[in-house]
Amino acid sequence: MVPKRAISLLKALAVVGFLYKFASVLTSSLGSHNTTPSPEPEKASLFRTQFTQLHRDFVNLKPKCNPLDKYLEDSQDYHQYFGYDDYKVRLDDEILAGLLDISKAQEKELTKANKALISYLAKGSKFLSSFKSSLEESKLIRETNGIVYVSDERLFWLTFASIKYQRDINQDLTSIEIFTPLKSSICSELASGFENVHCSSFDQFLPIDIMTTFEEGYQYKSLALLLSPFENTLYLDSDNFLLRPADELFTNEKYVSTGLVIWPDFWKRSTNPLYFKMISKYHLMQLLHLGTMPAVESGQMLVNKQKHLRTLILAYYYNVHGPDYFYPLFSQGFPGEGDKETFLLASIALDEPYHFIVTKTQISGYNEIIDDVFYGQAILQPDPSKSNSFVFLHCNYPKLKVWELDEKYTNYLTKPTEQHRSFQVVRNAKKDGDTDFIKAVGRDVELEIWTVLGGLLEQFSKHWEKIGGSSFEVSQEKIKARLEFLKSHKEPGVAL
Repeated sequence: MVPKRAISLLKALAVVGFLYKFASVLTSSLGSHNTTPSPEPEKASLFRTQFTQLHRDFVNLKPKCNPLDKYLEDSQDYHQYFGYDDYKVRLDDEILAGLLDISKAQEKELTKANKALISYLAKGSKFLSSFKSSLEESKLIRETNGIVYVSDERLFWLTFASIKYQRDINQDLTSIEIFTPLKSSICSELASGFENVHCSSFDQFLPIDIMTTFEEGYQYKSLALLLSPFENTLYLDSDNFLLRPADELFTNEKYVSTGLVIWPDFWKRSTNPLYFKMISKYHLMQLLHLGTMPAVESGQMLVNKQKHLRTLILAYYYNVHGPDYFYPLFSQGFPGEGDKETFLLASIALDEPYHFIVTKTQISGYNEIIDDVFYGQAILQPDPSKSNSFVFLHCNYPKLKVWELDEKYTNYLTKPTEQHRSFQVVRNAKKDGDTDFIKAVGRDVELEIWTVLGGLLEQFSKHWEKIGGSSFEVSQEKIKARLEFLKSHKEPGVAL
């Protein structure tokens, strides 16, 4: 059963007010060359103590039942791309309800946990009234826009490549906050080379013994969004490139009207229908068209913290207990299972507005020169208002860690002596609908990215041993050779 102390959650949740009051000051003053004053030590200590208690209360609200780790059917047999109906089996509610083995006891406990949290986060509740009052009295909330990353020494190269692209190519000085699990001096050193980029660490807000309880790296995303010092936050995965200035997204009508924009994945939605029963939204299943709507691709997300603080709190709870309960409940073993569904479903549970882009996700890659096999290299995501205008290039596979890229990345497999452009065409998930990449995006983004990588290599030369995976000279030669090829082969790739 859900512990009786859950009744005290209302008091515990009040500490989130301190989060909203102090997070901007805490995060903007750490690891930065900015002149924002540091918070008073006693306030920082009080915030840490109270936020720690909030987290521990969330831990104590863990459903008292076995993890959701048993399946009645192999979900791999039902993986389907969104936007296509040429499958032998229709992915409907009945099939989705029959994948994960959920006992009556598990359903009961998950229902209790959801209802307890939704009750405390309901509009008009005593908690929210008190919290809204604290917001009105607070003068420490930054009414600003900013980009947030979660990174560490394994990802710094990718993170700062994305940042440098934003600064050098997009000429965009939007504020940026990088969160690391533990305090990182190297992050601060690297950030000092960029204007208005700051590093903070989660262990400033939670003790290390709590941080080590997170089983999966993507659990940190919900924590970063909750601790974001910005009212309007664009979250980006480290391997994601924003292709235009961020302000164009923050002023987009779809975002302004809802405060939450979420992008689609290649796959159809696979949430177990019982979840909607658990949150008393069973009637929404028909409206949401489970199995015919796309899943979420959370490599990018736009969220207004003031409008969606309730969403972020509930999503944080879902991620605290994600691996055992909510990840399998929300995705049921489909590709990309993890944090990605927690934000959309938290907003649905709380009746908060959102804009979910419902369109076929596009992929960019190249065609083999002989056998015409297509190899995807990155995900393209559209403008919230215009599906034919791309704003993100998510280079998720392979990662652009130069030292790890060999001739299998740069050269044709069927003609190993000949290089190719990685971004030749844009296709749908089933590799149909070919469009020339440069025409689709509007410029030579591949050349821009490799130019940025070359500049970043020189900028980080004295830190290379801490962030690079091979000799500096080897990576330098790889980038030089790649740039020479791209500059001498400017013609866009054409689908064979």
